[in-house]
Amino acid sequence: MSALSRKRDAVADEAVTWLHRLEKGCSDECRADFVRWFKQSALHREQLLITSGLREGLKRLDAQSEIANATGGEGMRAWKSAGRQRAWLRPSGVALGVFVVLVTLAFTLVDRLTTTHDLLVPPSEAGQQIILRDGSTIQLNTPARAEMVTSRRSRELRLYEGEARISVSRNPARPFSLVSGPFVVHDMGTQFVARSQGTGIRVLVLDGSVRLTVACRSAAAASAKSTQAVLVHRQQEVSVPDDRCSSQSFARTLEEREIDQKTAWTLGRFHFDGDRLAEVVERFNRYNAVQLKVDPAVGDRRVSGHFLATDPEGFVRNIEKSLGVKISAASPGVPQSDVIYLIDSYSRPDLQN
Repeated sequence: MSALSRKRDAVADEAVTWLHRLEKGCSDECRADFVRWFKQSALHREQLLITSGLREGLKRLDAQSEIANATGGEGMRAWKSAGRQRAWLRPSGVALGVFVVLVTLAFTLVDRLTTTHDLLVPPSEAGQQIILRDGSTIQLNTPARAEMVTSRRSRELRLYEGEARISVSRNPARPFSLVSGPFVVHDMGTQFVARSQGTGIRVLVLDGSVRLTVACRSAAAASAKSTQAVLVHRQQEVSVPDDRCSSQSFARTLEEREIDQKTAWTLGRFHFDGDRLAEVVERFNRYNAVQLKVDPAVGDRRVSGHFLATDPEGFVRNIEKSLGVKISAASPGVPQSDVIYLIDSYSRPDLQN
């Protein structure tokens, strides 16, 4: 006999013992022990259900066998015996019903106890990956807020705001999905980037395919709901502005250059395309001890290009001439070596803000 067979037989014996204890009456402590035993493994749950089903089936077969074997003068005695069996089976049926309810509740309890909620925050180092329990990896761009909910049957990443790159470890028994408001990205074995954009979403597939669905909100009636879906394949992007679904959204294929620009942050680099200097500085400050401070007079100037996320000094050197800014030698009062002040080349900084 294999080790697995011996284990199965041992668990079956335990299941018989638990059924007997539950039928005879069980204290609160006993029931707590049962729940712990029940949720210990799928084998425990399987053997308990099999054993309870066989037990009830054998009881009914015994009652029917007595009636079928009765003959002649023994017929009345057999009928009375069957009547006693039927009377005995009625409370047994009630007990079985109670047991089924208990098992259902136990399954529900197991689901809740085995479901984990992990809050995810962007790492302090640009490009750093978060490795999940199932082997999947997630990168969060700043600012971003997300939560990973894992149960026995599913894996769900809830993206509340910001951008995330996900590389999914395939497991058909526990499908992976990303949820952002009314939008759901159903993974089909992929690497993809999702960005929550106000009331909308943008999804870029790097490998594999995803199915994006949205619970559409009707403009005519708030209670009217429908579902819209779009399939997105490798190197394709789809952007849905909101959940009104006024028109069908279509995926478009991107060039390698566009994909590199959109995923530069995952490699510890920033790509800007006409972004405001004030917003660019905020991005750098989230990842670096050296902080940049911008004179409001130059905050609206536009930045384009690729930059290393962990090199704010190099960034400043690159934009000094092109944006007409310079580094202020020191702030009023005590100079700080961990702060770089960016001011207009022809003005003084307003450092009071």
